[in-house]
Amino acid sequence: MAEEHERFVVQITDSALVFASRVWDLIAVADLNAAFAREMLKSGQANQEALERIHDSMERVRTRNQSIVGEIEQSASDLDSTTQAYRTTEETMTAFTDLINDMQNRFTALKSAFSQIDVAAGDIAETVKAIENVSSLTDLLALNAAIEAARAGEHGKGFKVVAGEVKKLAEQSRTLTARITDLLTNLHTRVEQSTRELEEYAETESMVANRVGNARGDLSSANELLSAVNSRMQEAIRSVADQNKELTQIGDDIDTFKVSTDRIQSSSHHIHGNLEYQSKVAADAARDDGRVRDALRSAPGSVERVVHVGHDIAYPPWCYVLEGHSEGVSMDILNVLAEKLGIQVVYQPRQFADVLEDFFSHRTRIITNLGWPNPLFESKDVIVTKPYARFEPVIFVHRESADDSVQPPSAFARKQIAFQEGSYTEHCLAGEDVTMLAVPNDMQGIAQLIWRHVGGVVTERFVGTYLSRKYFDGEIVAGSVPCTQVEVVMALHPEDEELRDRINEQLDDTATADRIEKILGSFR
Repeated sequence: MAEEHERFVVQITDSALVFASRVWDLIAVADLNAAFAREMLKSGQANQEALERIHDSMERVRTRNQSIVGEIEQSASDLDSTTQAYRTTEETMTAFTDLINDMQNRFTALKSAFSQIDVAAGDIAETVKAIENVSSLTDLLALNAAIEAARAGEHGKGFKVVAGEVKKLAEQSRTLTARITDLLTNLHTRVEQSTRELEEYAETESMVANRVGNARGDLSSANELLSAVNSRMQEAIRSVADQNKELTQIGDDIDTFKVSTDRIQSSSHHIHGNLEYQSKVAADAARDDGRVRDALRSAPGSVERVVHVGHDIAYPPWCYVLEGHSEGVSMDILNVLAEKLGIQVVYQPRQFADVLEDFFSHRTRIITNLGWPNPLFESKDVIVTKPYARFEPVIFVHRESADDSVQPPSAFARKQIAFQEGSYTEHCLAGEDVTMLAVPNDMQGIAQLIWRHVGGVVTERFVGTYLSRKYFDGEIVAGSVPCTQVEVVMALHPEDEELRDRINEQLDDTATADRIEKILGSFR
């Protein structure tokens, strides 16, 4: 009869604890979903505010675009007037170029005439020289005639008169030829001077013609450029007008979407209320679970050899809850030790903060899967077993921001890093320039990372990998090398020193150590 009662008590206790485990598993998932729901509501509010800002900005842009269109149209009109003025100036320059070309032709002809005059003057000078020669001969002839007339005496008087007249004629010829020579010399000098001036003018005219030609070319290029600018301005007017149409359509779409977000936000207080009620129900369930377990422990016929062990509800693969039962590496190891010690282990998985409360309230005798040393226990009255494994905490980051290789912890300087409240990970980044953010559990820490509220989550290497694959589609990856290494132990009350020593003996036992090593090797 006593054995049946003992079995009944064990079954009732086990069933109650299985139910409690399922409740706590549900609470953990509900908390995670609530965290996501709250973030989505906050994000929705932020999206609504952003939409309003975008809508206002687009209205300002649309108004500004309309103003720009007016300014461009005015500029285009001014540019068209300027283009027409350039065309008129270009036509004037063309006429001026033609006039210069005509003057150049006339001056060429004038220069040719001056050249011909100079040649004719030279010919006249030659003729004058011939006349001078004739005058000299005539003068000599007159002299000879006078001599002969003198010899002839009375008979040569008439011939003498003729000789005198010839001499006068010769003198007049010399005077005329001298005057003609002076005139021709002066004419030659003036022709040469005029020719030089014409040549200088021709050079000036050529320079002016070149400059006019260049100016005309520049005007033509400027006219082409202005035409191109005018075309582009017309294209800009069309583009801005099309953009305004698109902005109007986008504004209409934003207004439609804004109506939907307004509806969501208007009903958000209902969601907040349900989340608050869900949290209250979870807290009530936690309190009821504590009362049930206290009642079972104090019930008549409770089994003394049953050892209540607390562990974190979600620290896979080390410990977790599967279909209402505690599973994981630390559970497998403790089950081996319990078998060797002849005790029955009853697991009580909860949030880690609640695990600590249960332990310090003496609802449990052991906390398993505890990273050690842990500053949280420095002032607490506890004893610990020998280590049976090691934790390697690393910083997990979002896959999109991860580099090809893991970084040292110092690479996360000035970033906010989430950690599980009460965990050894709180102090594994001591000395690094980071801000630590406490969260209820690693899953909610990863949720904070998913929402980009933190720059990383520090947790045990295998834990982060497991949670990322199971709950977050592998979006979270290890971004750092191990921050440190800590021992994995079990914590007991000081009055359970004997039980602690028996556990240590088994951990030192070679056969038991081999079995533990196989368990550890199965997930590495």
